[in-house]
Amino acid sequence: MNESHFSFIRNNTLRKNIDETFDHIITLIPFAESSTYNKEAKSAFCKTIIIHTASIIEAMLYYLLDQHYSDRDISKIAPYGN
Repeated sequence: MNESHFSFIRNNTLRKNIDETFDHIITLIPFAESSTYNKEAKSAFCKTIIIHTASIIEAMLYYLLDQHYSDRDISKIAPYGN
């Protein structure tokens, strides 16, 4: 694998998963922009890109919270934590 776009993430497994998802998005972009595909197909490619982008954002938010807060901190504010 090439150098990570997310080298700031120290969790190797999480970083690898995010990098793979990002690479998948990069692969899909030309299909979404291509004039070869009809409107419906291009829309499906865009939807997939949006879903994968959201998963990267979710993973980075998880990482940020995991780095700054303990399970105990989270359980104090979570309504279902106790």
